[in-house]
Amino acid sequence: HASSQIISVIRLHLSKNTAKAPEATVRDVLSVHEGEEFSPQKLNESLDAMRKWGVFDKIEASTVETPKGVELDFYLHEAILIGEMSIYGNYPYVERKVRKYLTVRPGDLYTHERVEEQISKINEFYEREGYLNTKVTAKEEYIEVSNDIKLTFHIKRGSILRYRDIDITGMSAYPEGRLVSAIDPLRPYHPRKFADAIRTVVNFYHAHGYPKARIEVVSKDPDYEANRIDVHIKVTEGTKVKVAFKGNRHFGDRQLKKTITIFEEGSFDEYEIDASKSAIAELYKKSGYPYVSVSAERKVLTNGNVLIEFKITEGERQRIEKIIFEGNEAFGSNRLRKQMVTKPVSLTNKGIYNEGRVTADMDLIKRFYSSKGYLGAEMGKPNVEKKDGRIILTIPVSEDGLTIVRDITFNGNNAFSDHVLLRQLKNKVGKPLDISLLDEERQALTSYYADNGYPYVGVEQKVDNNHITYNITEGDLVKIGQILVIGNTLTSTKAIIRTVGIHEGDPFSYRKLTDAQIALRRIGTFNSATIDTIGLAEKETIVHLRVKVEEQKPFTLDFEAAYTTDMKYSGTMNFTNLNTFGLAKISSFKLTGGKRISKGELDYTDPRFLGTDLQLLASTWLQYQNTLVYAYAQAGGGFGFYRRFHRTGLMAKWELDRNYFVAGDSTAADADSLRDNTISKLSLSGSFDTRNNFSDPTKGIFIMLTPELFNELKGQQADFVKFKWYFGQYIGFLKYFSFANNLRFDHIETFEKNISVPSNELILMGGDDTLRGFNEDSLGPQNAVGRPTGGRLRWIYNGELHLRFLTNFQLAGFFDMGALTNSFGEIDWSTIRRSAGPGLRYLTPVGPIRLDYGIILDRKPGEHFGRVHFTFGYVF
Repeated sequence: HASSQIISVIRLHLSKNTAKAPEATVRDVLSVHEGEEFSPQKLNESLDAMRKWGVFDKIEASTVETPKGVELDFYLHEAILIGEMSIYGNYPYVERKVRKYLTVRPGDLYTHERVEEQISKINEFYEREGYLNTKVTAKEEYIEVSNDIKLTFHIKRGSILRYRDIDITGMSAYPEGRLVSAIDPLRPYHPRKFADAIRTVVNFYHAHGYPKARIEVVSKDPDYEANRIDVHIKVTEGTKVKVAFKGNRHFGDRQLKKTITIFEEGSFDEYEIDASKSAIAELYKKSGYPYVSVSAERKVLTNGNVLIEFKITEGERQRIEKIIFEGNEAFGSNRLRKQMVTKPVSLTNKGIYNEGRVTADMDLIKRFYSSKGYLGAEMGKPNVEKKDGRIILTIPVSEDGLTIVRDITFNGNNAFSDHVLLRQLKNKVGKPLDISLLDEERQALTSYYADNGYPYVGVEQKVDNNHITYNITEGDLVKIGQILVIGNTLTSTKAIIRTVGIHEGDPFSYRKLTDAQIALRRIGTFNSATIDTIGLAEKETIVHLRVKVEEQKPFTLDFEAAYTTDMKYSGTMNFTNLNTFGLAKISSFKLTGGKRISKGELDYTDPRFLGTDLQLLASTWLQYQNTLVYAYAQAGGGFGFYRRFHRTGLMAKWELDRNYFVAGDSTAADADSLRDNTISKLSLSGSFDTRNNFSDPTKGIFIMLTPELFNELKGQQADFVKFKWYFGQYIGFLKYFSFANNLRFDHIETFEKNISVPSNELILMGGDDTLRGFNEDSLGPQNAVGRPTGGRLRWIYNGELHLRFLTNFQLAGFFDMGALTNSFGEIDWSTIRRSAGPGLRYLTPVGPIRLDYGIILDRKPGEHFGRVHFTFGYVF
């Protein structure tokens, strides 16, 4: 039989031998090889591997038995894939939003039918958004070199229709204007919003006693020439149902009406009335009324309406006064009470008694004992002593003996030592046995093997008193085979494989696959990136990786305009290449022009430097800056490395600046500080961020510490260090309120005495981003004529209270305080300045637009009362 013969020859019949599917790579991906024993199962696995690869549309195989063995012929026709995809005319929606509704991606098999499906999906999306009669065409351009299709969708947005006639019939209980108002005919017709309006009115009917109310849209008649639409609506109100409650003292009628299911389910038959009775009883029991009883009576009134009357006998409310434990020696009663959801009555707890909840608490306490090694601990039946609505709950405890882990044994582990495997476990020899960790520990061993080349491992766990035994079936050592990249038309395959960081012959690792997928998504070149395995499900010893990417458009051109009270008008043009030279690197050229600053900057970013998690950042710039204290022109450049660790970030950066003094006050206290110079700067910075949201944080902290070492290479050879520290704390409370604390500290320390620090490196204070109410950079040390010169020591506190009053609006109240001096000894009440005031925020995805009015609280002669500040983004 063929199944017992050796494979003598494997012949490949490829329609093409391209870089997409070279013959050598195809042979590697096949599960069968010359010289091996023939198996129909292996042949089928080879065909499945070709299908999973996704570059062939016709895959066939034939076998011929010869005296020398089995000859295999594979007939593989290379498919035409979808290459570059572009969408034009998608305004007012970003291209990414439209793409989300498509079911094809670059790298998928191309067929004309699939393209037609995408046209329908785009049409459906625009129609749902209110653009009726949208026209979508697709240009399918074949690229012979890459054997793929360049797909371009052109969207001609349809008409936005406005309401002309809204015809309503059957609405008598309420004015038709209620439904018309919900539809809001002053706004354009929008199918989804129209459906929401109908649903809102139906819910209104249900909430006001019409559980069977229905609203049917009979017809929608669009008139595209006039850009109008007529809608015809039929309202079926049904019987009005009134609900009355008797005997309810603890809960009001409004809350009970929300609790019953009649109006929610749209029915008032006996079944639904019984369900409502049960819902009321459950509400009472959860609030400490275990003996509540509920009855109901339904009456048909003379006018045809229905009255359902619920009679409630609440019974005496039971509150837990004390929870007492008996027989507990290993753990105190307070510690056991902390394991329970049930709590005694207190200022912060209602002390509600619920028998089911107490039973569940017994399991929690038992689980706690088990986690501490008391495997035989049992909780007796709680004794409930009731008196005058007060309950004393007594829980008997039988602790039994403490189980200590005496030994942990591994059987079948050849790849790793016992010492290595023990490090994966939380239970330790000589410590109490925590049985709650056993499943987690078995999974930890399985994951460790799977992340180090043994994905087919089997781990069995056995616990015998104080002895834990693991029987391990390691399986074969699995290595990475071919890395097959599809979907890339602009990015080189080598750049993608380098980003993946996994190489042929590496031990298989689930963790590395996850990290590689994250790395591909983080570099900013791709809209999406997925990594699938070929051969893993079949338990092959060589597993191939299929890396599928969807490239972003490589070039973006952004224009920005801004105005702040301190920086005045400014504009920015930013040209970015997200895939420089097809190497998955980012470069950008940025031009900024404004009254206070003009700058040209060229940046380069390597998101995966040498295939590691380090980001390489390099930049060069030319700028002119004009402040109240000085005006300088600067040419500079530098490079740095950044690494992110979940919530922590670390950066090291070096830059070289050449500064040219343009204007300043020659009578400054340190006249030499106004000078041309060349400065080398080395900085290290670390950040820690637990904020729950970047644009509107209501919880968490943000900390950043940066020491900078300055060496003046040309000028006066000044050497000094600048320390920067920032702390931000964010607290949300009472749903709509949040409070932000921000504290900053900056200090310049020279290595020798009487060192002149260049004026453009001195610290400034006052204005939008420091102390509001004051003019920009107007505070701190002054020269003989009263002009600010900058200082060497600064601390600032900014506190803000926010109240959200609309979806994206906040009212704010703030308090700013700080001091700018040249030394610690100069800080006193005369150098500390304070301001406060109200503000308004409009929240955007990239930060708030801020309008503040700062009032100076310690005005000095010549200072104004306050000042308006208008800024965009977080300024501290």
